[in-house]
Amino acid sequence: MHPFFSASEWNKQVIRTLSYSLTDAADPAEIFDIVPKIEEGNLESWNENWVKLADAAWDLGVMSQLKGHSCTARSAFLRACNYYRTAVSFYLCTPTDERVKRGFSRIEQSFNRASLLFELPSRPIRFTYRETELEGTIFYAAKNELPRPTLIVTYGYDSNSQESYLSYGNLAKEHGFNLVVFDGPGQAAHIGELPITASWEEVITPLIDQLAKDPAIHMEKIALLGQGFGGMLAARAAAKEMRISCLIAHPGHWDPLHGMDRFIPDLIEKLKSDQAMEINTAFATAMTSRSIHYKLSLKMRSHHAKTPFELMKLWTDWSLEPLVSHIECPTLVIDSEEDAINSEQAKLFYNALPGQKKILSAGNNKEGSEHGTNSVLMGEIFDWLQDQLNPLAAAQSLF
Repeated sequence: MHPFFSASEWNKQVIRTLSYSLTDAADPAEIFDIVPKIEEGNLESWNENWVKLADAAWDLGVMSQLKGHSCTARSAFLRACNYYRTAVSFYLCTPTDERVKRGFSRIEQSFNRASLLFELPSRPIRFTYRETELEGTIFYAAKNELPRPTLIVTYGYDSNSQESYLSYGNLAKEHGFNLVVFDGPGQAAHIGELPITASWEEVITPLIDQLAKDPAIHMEKIALLGQGFGGMLAARAAAKEMRISCLIAHPGHWDPLHGMDRFIPDLIEKLKSDQAMEINTAFATAMTSRSIHYKLSLKMRSHHAKTPFELMKLWTDWSLEPLVSHIECPTLVIDSEEDAINSEQAKLFYNALPGQKKILSAGNNKEGSEHGTNSVLMGEIFDWLQDQLNPLAAAQSLF
C-alpha cells in the first residue's frame, strides 16, 4: 500500500518525517495538510512545500520564544529542523545546489535554537580526522558530572547529526545515556569536501580520545550505533577500536557489492578485469529509475566517484569478511526483513560474528524504521543497551 505517493522513495521520506512525531519533531496534522499539495515527481514542488512548512514552524518558534513560551518554541524549532531536512532529501546528490546549502544552514540554525531550550546541558566536541577538524555534540544525561554510559551514533549517506538526535536523543536521556552525534567525512555538509572512508576507526578513535577528557563519560561503557549505511561504518570501527563496549548495527551490513549483480551479471569478474564501459552502461540503464538514480548518485558523491564503475571499484575494499573476526564486543544486529538483499547482509554479518551477539528483526510491521524512529524497535534496542551497560549502576558506582 502506498498511502501518499505511488513512488516508494517519496513515501519512505514522508513516513520518515512523520515518525518524528514520537519525539516532538513532527505534527501529523501539518504533514497531512502539506503532502496533497506536492506534485508527485516534481522535485521543485517537493522542496518548495516542505520549505514552506519548515518556514512556518521556524516563525512560530521565534514568536513563541519572544513571548516566553519555551516548550512551544522548542517543538517548533525541532519541527523546522525535521522539515528542512525533508525538503532537501532528494537534492543531496547535488550538494553544490543552493537549495542544499541553504537547507543545511537552516537545519543547523533550527536545531541550535531548539537545543538552547533543552532541559539538560549539551556542548560541542571537536576532533581531528586526517588533519581536518570535525565537530559533534554531546548531550548529557544529567546536570552533574558523574560518569555515565555514552551512546555514539553514526549514520550513513543521507542523514545528518541533527536527525541522529531526533532519533535517539529522548530515549538516551530517559535511559540514562549521554548521547554523541556528529557529521563525518562524506556526510551532510562534508559530502562535497571529504570522501567517506572505509577506515571509520580513523573517525571514531579521535572522537573517543576527546570523550576520554570528559569526566561525565564512563570510558568502560561506550556504545556505538550505526544507522543505515552507518551499520557498515560502525562495524568497521568496532573491529579496530577496542574501547567500544558494545555495537549496534542498524541494519547489519556485509558487503556493499552484495546483490549488485542484479544490475549486471558477473559484476565481480568484470570489476577485476576493469570492464568500465560495460559496467557504466549497465548502471546507466538502471539509473533511468528515479529511485536508483538518487541512491547511486548520492553514494557516488559521498565516495567522490565520478562513475558507477569507480564506485564499485572502491567498494571492492569494503567487505567486512576480513574484519569481522576482530569485533570482540557484544553486538546487536538489526535485520531489515522488508528488503531481501539487506536481510541477507544482516544474516551474513550476524553469522560471522565471533562473540556475544543477538539479531533483532525489524519486520514488515516496522517499515521505515531504518531511518526515522519507531517506538517498538527503539524500545528493544535500548532494552538491549541497558542490559549491556546498566546506566543506573554506572551512575551509582561512585557512592
